[in-house]
Amino acid sequence: MKRKEKIILHALKILMPVVTQGKFLDRKSTHFENNTALLWEICMDVLRWFDRYQMVLESFLTKKLKQKDVEVALIMIICISSMMKKPDKVHYIINEAVETCGYVGRKWSKPLVNGVLRKIANNIHSLKEQYVDHPQWVYSHPNNVLEKIKKQWPLNWQSICLSHQSQPKVWINTDFGGSQPDVDIKKHAYVPNALLLSKSSTSLDMRKTYIQDIASQHLKLLLPENVQAPILDACAAPGGKTVILAGKYPNGKIIAVDKTQEKTKLIEENISRLGLKNVHVLQNDWLDATLDETFGLIIVDVPCSATGTIKRHPEKKRHTIDYKALQQHQLEILLKVWSLLLPNGILIYSTCSIFEEENDCVIEQFIASAPNVQVKSCFDSNIGEKKSFGTQLLPTDNQDGHYFCKLQKVIP
Repeated sequence: MKRKEKIILHALKILMPVVTQGKFLDRKSTHFENNTALLWEICMDVLRWFDRYQMVLESFLTKKLKQKDVEVALIMIICISSMMKKPDKVHYIINEAVETCGYVGRKWSKPLVNGVLRKIANNIHSLKEQYVDHPQWVYSHPNNVLEKIKKQWPLNWQSICLSHQSQPKVWINTDFGGSQPDVDIKKHAYVPNALLLSKSSTSLDMRKTYIQDIASQHLKLLLPENVQAPILDACAAPGGKTVILAGKYPNGKIIAVDKTQEKTKLIEENISRLGLKNVHVLQNDWLDATLDETFGLIIVDVPCSATGTIKRHPEKKRHTIDYKALQQHQLEILLKVWSLLLPNGILIYSTCSIFEEENDCVIEQFIASAPNVQVKSCFDSNIGEKKSFGTQLLPTDNQDGHYFCKLQKVIP
């Protein structure tokens, strides 16, 4: 087999555990001789548009494939993706698909794969017209996820789903410098020191910048001007919010905490690169232990479903999530760190989820359990979707989704 003919086989090996076992797509796994970028592009396209390609495949099958034949189905889905990208190469792609069946011990499927893919190839230029009104062609989400988004965001679900299929933008935080005037760099309209990069942006010293989505950088707008007591970033990895805190309070004492050595090492690498001297990194699992110190400001970006970042991780659309258990986990962390907040102190709760179970519902339960809580306004009225307690920044082509809620511990 020639080198270029291995692409489908390699994509299959990478995508099988992602599709069938809920694994994450790892960029390191897509290293492939001189075709790494192409292999990554194929895998991302398949995951972004999986439900579209699956719908097309099923419409051309005379008999539905059995669950045990998911590998054969995935070979054809990978090929549909490739044929739509390169319709002039359909015959090469089909031949490679048929050969791949043999390489994975599915020789019996060769005639089936060949026949089905040739039928699709004969219609490749008319697929859009044929399925233009089909929801899976347009939005490409598993039905249960699509219905959940529709239910919670009845006025926004279409734009949310479409944003999930877009290429993520590259925003950087330049609180510590690193930028020079560049016609290809755009400043954000109201978030300070936030720049949007283009592919041709060159006038940057990346050693002094931090790549961070603009939704996360909205934290800058919520911070009080002065904090006299120590500051806690409770779930800090990989360190983006810690960087924001260090930029805002260069003379403050900032404690960055996460629960594994791998995560704390990542935080340390980022603060070392930026030369931050006022950040102390600690390893701590909030459900097992606490800290002896108290804080005037706490940021708690709790573990979540990350459904606001699907454009970056399209495999998340296929993950099975126990929202009830996740909500309980988030509430326990919030209650634990609240006990470390000084009177009149500010706590900012956040997630990169778009679902209320992890956001306003957690805050509602928290307020019922914790004394002396006052909900503070987050942003100006024209920023985000105002909820009962917090503000939801919805995912768009320009940003990820993020939820913020600002709380103050009032003196009884």
